[in-house]
Amino acid sequence: MKKLAALLFGLFAFAAVAQAQLEVMPFMGYSFGDKFAGGYAKVGDGTTYGVVVSYPITRGINVEFTYSGQSGYYETERFDPSKYEKVDMMSNYFLLGVSKNYAVSDVVTLFGGWGAGVANYSSDIEGADSQTFFGMNFKVGAKFWLSDRVGIFVQGNASFPITDVNANVWISWNLQPGGGLDTRVPFTQFGFNGGLVFRLGS
Repeated sequence: MKKLAALLFGLFAFAAVAQAQLEVMPFMGYSFGDKFAGGYAKVGDGTTYGVVVSYPITRGINVEFTYSGQSGYYETERFDPSKYEKVDMMSNYFLLGVSKNYAVSDVVTLFGGWGAGVANYSSDIEGADSQTFFGMNFKVGAKFWLSDRVGIFVQGNASFPITDVNANVWISWNLQPGGGLDTRVPFTQFGFNGGLVFRLGS
């Protein structure tokens, strides 16, 4: 939470000095757990918090940076399904993406978007190494403007790491080139969150 507070302070200061037109959206919500590894492991549910910084590049299209953190847990059955091992785990997503905004009225704006970047998972257990993967998310939601500068928003989202990325290139018998990309998504963290929208700058 201290990192989030420092990030928010820096964003407000940047907008004030540079007169940049930004939408800053701090949020809190909840993400649900999902099993993986054939059902023998599970990433747990927990409270999600973070911030979205959105900058319009053309009418209705924004480029966005998203930080999302979740204080959850990791659970595995090991070799005995009757005995679970459960440890605290922190999920962090740092994503850059694009959103499409559609103003239904002066008060309501619908949006949808996606992001790609880094997914990091860590634990406070001594000797435990953090794991970093390529990460993505998708989201849909709505903003409700209370004034020209302040509003609230709600959204549903899905975030997930991508592992085992393998690229293949081949030439067929008739000398036609081809290729493919194989990836694996071990689990998906579905969730809902909401928060405030601050429109900064001119």
